[in-house]
Amino acid sequence: MALFALGGTIAVGPDPRRPGSTDLVLGAAELLAAAPGLSESGIEVEAHDLRRVPASELTIADITGLAGRIAERLAAGAAG
Repeated sequence: MALFALGGTIAVGPDPRRPGSTDLVLGAAELLAAAPGLSESGIEVEAHDLRRVPASELTIADITGLAGRIAERLAAGAAG
C-alpha cells in the first residue's frame, strides 16, 4: 500500500520554528505514525510526500501528477 501526502488541513501542526503558531508540518510518515493501530496491524504502507501546501493551492497539475504517481505504484505492485 502507498500513502501520498499533498498537505491540506490534515498536515497542520505546531510550528517548531514559531512557538504558539501552526504550519503545514506533517508529512506522509508523520500521518502514518499517528494512525491508531496501524503499526500493530502488520499492514505495510509506503509514505510519499508530493507537496506540502494548503488544499486551496493545489493545481490541476498537482492532481494529474498524483494520478501518475498512483498509477506507477499500482503498476509496481502496490495493493492500494
